[in-house]
Amino acid sequence: MLHDIRFLEELAVPSVAGTVGKRRYWLYAPGEDAWFWDEACDSGIMGIGWDEVGDLSNVESKESVRVALQKLYNTSEPYTNNTRTLWQFAKDISTGDIVFAKPKILGCGIVDSDYVFDATRSHYKHVRKIKWTHKDEWNNPLQQKLPQKTLTEVTRKGLLLRKKNVILQGSPGVGKTFTAQRLAFSIMGKKDRNRIGIVQFHQSYSYEDFIMGFRPDGSGFRLVDGPFYKFCKTAGDDDDDHPYFFIIDEINRGNLKNGDTQA
Repeated sequence: MLHDIRFLEELAVPSVAGTVGKRRYWLYAPGEDAWFWDEACDSGIMGIGWDEVGDLSNVESKESVRVALQKLYNTSEPYTNNTRTLWQFAKDISTGDIVFAKPKILGCGIVDSDYVFDATRSHYKHVRKIKWTHKDEWNNPLQQKLPQKTLTEVTRKGLLLRKKNVILQGSPGVGKTFTAQRLAFSIMGKKDRNRIGIVQFHQSYSYEDFIMGFRPDGSGFRLVDGPFYKFCKTAGDDDDDHPYFFIIDEINRGNLKNGDTQA
C-alpha cells in the first residue's frame, strides 16, 4: 500500500540520498489532470489555487483559513479539506521535505523554500520552490490507490486516516492499547479522552452487545444501544468535524467467524 512509506522511500533514494527517513513526504496534484505539471517543472515550483484567499504568511490558525474561505464563497460550509490543504501548504511543509507529483507518480522533488504568496502570478499564487529531481512517470502498480486531494502527507499515520482502521499486533503486555490511544491523541492534536471509545472483546461478545439488541427489563424486553452505536451517534452529532477513535481491545478473542459479530 502506498501509504506504507517504504514504497516512496524506494522511489526517492536515487535523487534524495541523505534525506530519506528524515523528512516528511507529500503527494501533490499539480492541477486537475496535472495541467500545471509542465509549468511547475519549468519554473521549479509547486503551487496551489484558492488565490482569492490571499497571503497566508501571517495566518495563525486553521480556523482563520476556514473563515477566509467561508467569507470568500459566502457560505457556512466547513471546507475541511480545502482548509487543511491551504494550512499544510503554507505552514506544515518544510524545506527539505520530499514531494511526489500525481495522479500518477509524475516526478519527485525536494522543497527548496518557505511558503510565499506571489501576487505577480496570474494563477496558483501560493507557491514554494522545488528542486524537481525526477520528471518521469514511474510505473506504479498502486497508482489507482492514490488519494485525490490536492495535497496529502504520506505517513504511517496516513494509513489510518485513509483506511479508517488499523490492526496493532503483538504479544500481550507490550502496550498496543496504550499506543493506539497515543496515536489517536497525536492525530487529534490534543489529549481528549471524550473522543475515544474502548471496548474489550471476548468469546461471548455479540452483535447485540456491541451495536444494539433487546434486553430484559423486568416487564419484558427493550431495545438497548451498544457502546459502538452510542459512540457513533456522539461523533455524528459533533458539528465541529472533530476526529473520533474507537479502540477494540483483544479483537482476536471475539467470535469473528460468527456473522453477527462482523458488523
